[in-house]
Amino acid sequence: MVGFNQDCDRLIEETKLIHESFLKGTIKDFSKLTNIETKLQACKSKLSKKDFYLIKYRLSDCYFYVFTKEYKIDSSIKYGVKTINYSDLVEETDYQSSSRAYYGLFYYNIHQYDSAINYYKQALEFSLKDTTKASQCLAYYGLASSYFRIGNDSLSLDYNKLALSLSDSIENPLQHSRILMQNGVLFISKGELVKGLKFLNRSKSTIENYKEQYTSQYLAVTIHLVNAYVEIKFYDKANELIIDSEKYIGDSDYYRACFLMNKGIISYSGYNKINEAKYLLNEAMEVFKKKPAFTDVSTCYFYLGTINTEEKNYSLAEKNLLKAIEIEEQGNNYNLPSSCRLLADVYYLKNDLESAKLWIKKSLNNQPSNYTLKDVYDLYAKIFLEEKNYKEALIFKNKSDSLYNMIKGESVRNEINQLIYINDQLLLEKEKEKILIKNKAEKKQLYLTISLLLIGFILALTFVLVFYQRNKFNKQKAYLSSKDIEIKKLKIEVKNKKLDELKESIASQNELIENLKKGTPKALSKETIDELVKNTSSGENWMKFMVEFNKIQEGYLDRLKSFYPELTKNDLRFMVLAKLNLGDSEIAKLINVEYESVRKIKYRIKNKLDIDNFDDLLIV
Repeated sequence: MVGFNQDCDRLIEETKLIHESFLKGTIKDFSKLTNIETKLQACKSKLSKKDFYLIKYRLSDCYFYVFTKEYKIDSSIKYGVKTINYSDLVEETDYQSSSRAYYGLFYYNIHQYDSAINYYKQALEFSLKDTTKASQCLAYYGLASSYFRIGNDSLSLDYNKLALSLSDSIENPLQHSRILMQNGVLFISKGELVKGLKFLNRSKSTIENYKEQYTSQYLAVTIHLVNAYVEIKFYDKANELIIDSEKYIGDSDYYRACFLMNKGIISYSGYNKINEAKYLLNEAMEVFKKKPAFTDVSTCYFYLGTINTEEKNYSLAEKNLLKAIEIEEQGNNYNLPSSCRLLADVYYLKNDLESAKLWIKKSLNNQPSNYTLKDVYDLYAKIFLEEKNYKEALIFKNKSDSLYNMIKGESVRNEINQLIYINDQLLLEKEKEKILIKNKAEKKQLYLTISLLLIGFILALTFVLVFYQRNKFNKQKAYLSSKDIEIKKLKIEVKNKKLDELKESIASQNELIENLKKGTPKALSKETIDELVKNTSSGENWMKFMVEFNKIQEGYLDRLKSFYPELTKNDLRFMVLAKLNLGDSEIAKLINVEYESVRKIKYRIKNKLDIDNFDDLLIV
């Protein structure tokens, strides 16, 4: 009888150990649970109600955990409800809170976000103690993720802040990394790339030392970082991350498919390897279909549609994009506006302008980002030009230019410079870390050698070591100097690109005005057209162009005005174009005058300044 009582007393501890093993994934054998249930029935009269229900709670939680991992929906719901009911009978707030938080996670994983939000909020109703912090943090994180999926960025950000604040006090690297990652994904989806990259890199840094233990989270944050670097066109960096992390995939079909998909995107977007990209995307899609990864499947369809559009295979592009849109509409995917916009582009290229307009409206109705919105305005302008509705075309062209100036203006240029700086710092820090580790190992070896070798040998070795270290230092210094030169070149390229974009914008507007003059003399008065010409030739675009030019040419305009104060604004504008080595016909197009007028302007400026050779002005 004493032995039986002891077995019953040990049953609670035995169940606890089995429960922990199931949650860690080290045990999946249901026979162990059946054995516990048999013992529980025999011991029922010897256990208190609380202990009896505690064992039932842990058994149900084991079944619930395994069934959710296997995506067995009905069984998961059955044991999820049982787990919550037994936690209420135990009357322990940590069990009540955690059971509801994980039930919310189950509904989140099957894309039933309203149910997920309901159970996450229930998990937060219990008083906050040290034992409930982890489940409440999970609930905050779950609410942030759910609201993000249904498009409520404001609430998502609020709950993310609460989760991050609570996570700091828990010191759980897995939870902390997940919350940081969610913040990064949220900011990137809103177009705030610098903030997003900072959070994602913090997330990766938090989990870095635990990647063997929490491999799934390490791979998840790596995938999001790859996506971010692809977004800002750092394809080499994205490719490097994939290569460094591939060895951790193991037998995970999902992450293997994610890596295949991103390799396909990089092959297409970064290196223009069309056939390789199509092969990788199709391979990824086949693997994704084995698991409920709807968002990723839609991304594959989107990029295949993009490639088919480029190859002018419009029927296949239409098919792929319609499939992507169908999936995205089911999963509240934030990529939906881009898919609708690209499908509109396909219909425009097929000369089906009415269908193109229909899908443009669908894109606008799904809250497109500023980048997608600019593409929508450009497409509208093209359609109205096709229809010879020049007035509407001009309206949307101006909207596009205005939006472009906003997203590609000074603030975004600074943001790009910050991204370049962040990327460069990451590379340098990585190199410094390797050098530091190597130096520490070399120091240790040196001390050991000193203690064993004779003084003469030590002196010789010291001489060799000093020479080696100096040579290595010079190499490191040269390497860092080369990186600094690369950064400066990249900044100059960004500035030159800006000048080219402004030139194209000015030329585009002048061309549009010429179309207005030729196409709608009755619709617009001469005064209106003249006003458009005036605004175009002396407007904001020219001012920006001249400011950028003066920076790159190291104060050329300032020197010119200092030597020849009688030069007017129009004269200075003309000198800028001449300094760029543009031909007379190009200059005439950009300032909207006849070809012969350019030579007259040169002659007038030369006479005004009383100089023999106009070209002398170009070397001031």
